[in-house]
Amino acid sequence: MGGGGREECSDQFDESINIDNELEKDNQVRIPIISDGHCLVRAFFKVLTNKYHYPLKSYFKLLHCACYEIEDNLPFYSDKITSYTNVSYELDKYKRERKYNQNIVDLIIYALANCTNSLVSIYYVHNGVLKTHEIPPTRHSEVPERRVTLVRLGEHYEAVLNADMFKRNIENTVTIVDSPVKRESTVLVPSDSEGSQGKPPKERKQDSESESENSDECMSTTYSDNSSTDCDLEKGKRGNVSPKKLTPEVWEDVPITKCTALPLDIDGNSVYELPFDANYRMRSSVDGRKWKRYMLSKRFGFKGMRRLAHCAGSFLCNNLLCSFRKQWGQNTVHFDKKNNCKYCGITADHLPCKARKVWEFNDARETVTVYHYGSHTCPVIVKNKSESAVAALKKKFEANPEMKPQRAVNALI
Repeated sequence: MGGGGREECSDQFDESINIDNELEKDNQVRIPIISDGHCLVRAFFKVLTNKYHYPLKSYFKLLHCACYEIEDNLPFYSDKITSYTNVSYELDKYKRERKYNQNIVDLIIYALANCTNSLVSIYYVHNGVLKTHEIPPTRHSEVPERRVTLVRLGEHYEAVLNADMFKRNIENTVTIVDSPVKRESTVLVPSDSEGSQGKPPKERKQDSESESENSDECMSTTYSDNSSTDCDLEKGKRGNVSPKKLTPEVWEDVPITKCTALPLDIDGNSVYELPFDANYRMRSSVDGRKWKRYMLSKRFGFKGMRRLAHCAGSFLCNNLLCSFRKQWGQNTVHFDKKNNCKYCGITADHLPCKARKVWEFNDARETVTVYHYGSHTCPVIVKNKSESAVAALKKKFEANPEMKPQRAVNALI
């Protein structure tokens, strides 16, 4: 089954008339879609957003979801992959160049059915006879099944919606009263189902506290533990600030643990003392938590270098339709640079973490005391190191101490 969108069949007009007549009997209407090579995904997105109010902002994110679905489940789709040795390259090429590719488009149809858990019904004309082809989701999901109806005209796809719902959307108009010349503009309002009108998604409220912690002003300031407005304070509601300050008195009942490295899962109120290398001051006290960039700090009675960092928190994908969630549970790790889930494209929710970390360096003794405060809500980040690769690098540097690090790494690739 084809479907790219740039080329049109010679009898496409006759096909559309036959299909429109059949759709009219079921109170359905065909919605034209632009022919740009991505018409299949555009039509699919049109139905999902208008019929089910699917939580994606653009069709391109839906295309990303389908591509991730394929790449992460290649064995499952192996029987549908033909004449390709590098599927990821072909998918990326299709996204980038928007050129019709029958094999890729056929593959994406099945991926869309699975990643959105939708039963796909496709109307098409074959030898003058109107036919319907159905593609059900073939991977298990607990989400209620949807039905997406499309029309295929040669190599072009278009959407199908309920006629009453489409008419109701068209009739939703907005009059611009502030303009000197009053005009009416049509606003398409997506619906939750065929019989009920949907509501626009609520705007996400920003976390004012996390926003202030991320500001450049806060990062470039030196803080003192003697001020009631110190960022080291455990903040509550306005006018209800905890009296605790991150001074050694907070840990007066906590024993000091002497060690050579911090535990990866550092948590709770704890104190560690360990040696450090003056040339790599922060490297000796790393752990498995994700910290924001440290800031300078000071307190009464300590004249050495003191630094403080806030935990960066973590991200959660709360999309019930996420393909990752269906197989492995809620995604807390796989996000892109814009904090969008790599599997469903939905913007992740940020889960703030109130934990803090304080370093106090004693240059005379070459030791650092690390004070950890608070309980983490974020997962531990474990970076696996290849022991064989590390051993090979050490061997190369021992044989040639003047070798540059990048050259040594390139030699191992």
